[in-house]
Amino acid sequence: MVTLTLQRDLTDEKFETYLRGGVDGVLSDEGSGPQAFFVSQIAKDAGEGDWPDLQFMRSIANVGSNGRRYVALLVILGRPKAIGAMTLNTEKYLKGERRNSELAIIDFNYLGHKDDKTRLLEG
Repeated sequence: MVTLTLQRDLTDEKFETYLRGGVDGVLSDEGSGPQAFFVSQIAKDAGEGDWPDLQFMRSIANVGSNGRRYVALLVILGRPKAIGAMTLNTEKYLKGERRNSELAIIDFNYLGHKDDKTRLLEG
């Protein structure tokens, strides 16, 4: 685990380096970047044109010692129509199992509704 302590890690020198275009350290350009929200045609057709259901996000990562930077453009579906389910494995529970990882049966049902796939492809 990495801990950030502002008094230790965010010095005046590091801040000045960042302002001059530095890409290392606690102020580097890693993580999430600009985001945008859009309304899909399906949402517009359903009378929900004022409620975005697609989110675009840019993510950057510095990977490896070679200094290469990678950019990912993510399309995120908001308000999915598919509904997942979570159930409990009662057979294991009755036999004494108490670890959540063994008891929980999770079906996310990603893209279980045809409109979800269509909206993601539109994005």
